[in-house]
Amino acid sequence: MGELAKEMVSLSGPDSVLGIIPAAIMPVERPEAAGGTAKEPGKKKALTVWIKEAFSSSAKKKKEKITLLNEEIYGRTKIVPDMSARKRSMIDEVVSGGPGSGFIALTGGFGTMDELMEMVALGQQGAHNTGVCVLNVEGFWDGVMYWMERAIQAGFVKEEMKARLVSKDSAEECVGLLRRYWGKTTQEMDGKKLTTLTQSHQ
Repeated sequence: MGELAKEMVSLSGPDSVLGIIPAAIMPVERPEAAGGTAKEPGKKKALTVWIKEAFSSSAKKKKEKITLLNEEIYGRTKIVPDMSARKRSMIDEVVSGGPGSGFIALTGGFGTMDELMEMVALGQQGAHNTGVCVLNVEGFWDGVMYWMERAIQAGFVKEEMKARLVSKDSAEECVGLLRRYWGKTTQEMDGKKLTTLTQSHQ
């Protein structure tokens, strides 16, 4: 994600990126914030101490410390206590983004899977009403989409959930889907109206 952030900053400037990072992974993701690299344990330890101080200080002091991160490289960065806080903050930022905002999952590991499924589940529960899409590069997410089909067939997942988690092969298609998804009410995400929405995603 750091490489993606740097590329976005180079194309559109620091304000185009907001990275929301749990404090526990900062020593790995942003070791240079302490003046070192990921291969320098001493610098990573210094950053770990720096983060603990930031979260134990006053709100004003926190702000001063966090702004020490190099926004010209990574864009804006928001440090949160843990993964749960990260996901809550992600929802708040996306929902406040206006038309076209939503969640796009890129290829990733356990953290990405955790976030993807929680965004789908929270949408189902009404915590947000924005689209969730996977950018399915070289079929990376085929297994997840197959699992959803099997879960629907087995009766564990409702048929209308197909509109809550959609797979697209290109970034342009993902963005287009989110734009079409925006503005649907919770009621429109049920029953026959949802079937129409599902068809529009194909």
